[in-house]
Amino acid sequence: TLPGGLGYSDNKMYVTDITNHRAIVFDVSGDAPKFIAQFGELGFDKGQMRYPAGIGVSASKIYIANRENERIDTWTS
Repeated sequence: TLPGGLGYSDNKMYVTDITNHRAIVFDVSGDAPKFIAQFGELGFDKGQMRYPAGIGVSASKIYIANRENERIDTWTS
């Protein structure tokens, strides 16, 4: 795992995992971060990533810089 970008919204921390081609979500409302979910996988199609780097989070959207696919992907949070 190689973390890339980090985003935060509504007591959730979003981290891009560059080498595993995914994003990971943690609940950070308690004393220690708690794993909630992960999304994305290696590939070229919608919902797939290749070396995701930066991440931006709003109240309803997650934006991921999908580096090797040369695009910004939008996800619903």
